[in-house]
Amino acid sequence: MTAHRIGRNAWGMLLLLVASCGKQPAVEPPFSDLQFHQLGGKIQQMNTRQYVAERPADMAAALASPGSWMLPADVPVQTTDGDMARTSQEMSFDRAGNLLSSRLIMSVTGPKAMHAEGLITVSRQAPGLRSLQCEMTLTSGIGGEHRFPCGRGEWRYSSPGTISRRELKSDTSDTTWEEQFDTHGRATVVDQKIVNKDGVAGKKFHDLSEHKVVQAYDAEGRVTASRGTRNGEDRYYYTLYFDPDRHGNSQRVMLLSSASADRHDAESLKRVELSTITYSYYDEIR
Repeated sequence: MTAHRIGRNAWGMLLLLVASCGKQPAVEPPFSDLQFHQLGGKIQQMNTRQYVAERPADMAAALASPGSWMLPADVPVQTTDGDMARTSQEMSFDRAGNLLSSRLIMSVTGPKAMHAEGLITVSRQAPGLRSLQCEMTLTSGIGGEHRFPCGRGEWRYSSPGTISRRELKSDTSDTTWEEQFDTHGRATVVDQKIVNKDGVAGKKFHDLSEHKVVQAYDAEGRVTASRGTRNGEDRYYYTLYFDPDRHGNSQRVMLLSSASADRHDAESLKRVELSTITYSYYDEIR
């Protein structure tokens, strides 16, 4: 089983703070990775559990109680387009607030039990330019444990340090993620593209093309509303933040993907993503 067959868009999560290749000269960005994503304090590690809902009843329940809703236990393992409904991610940062590594964890229980971990390590190459290397560990009840490379790439900031372009190439897919930021370090445009290659027995998984233009921020500079397209379909995206910790970082974030400009229109929801997050800080007393 390849890393991509475990969950396609999970790699989008893994790449959110990693990877790229661009032709413009690299320049040192004016903000750290944490600052670009409006996160405060000297974060050493950030652990995220993500849950994806697509069934109408589940999405309606999430919209009705966004601050307390949790994904039901009977949700299918995979979503309709190949994502995993439940994943975990561990990201480590240096003291300057830049990413050191990101580990994506996916598990399936039952007769087809499987556990997979994809680790991306980031290395500084030059001002504004970093390289990455991905390694996958796959454990199953049938084949035991296997380790194999799952891609290489670069992460480049360009003109004038407010365009972040990232790309990861592997045997199964090519993923590109580009973000543009304003002079305050706030995201303004986000583009993600996944092009899959033929897999085992010639099976090719669904590609992804997603474009978002930010329309609104909260007082902390965090994105609250975006408009764009997902695989050619018009979408509206609404992000809700809950449970800030002592540094103001949200421990619960919900992303609503909708076909409607009305955030409260439950019938137009296409997808709900809930992230529950814990942080550890360099200045914590242990």
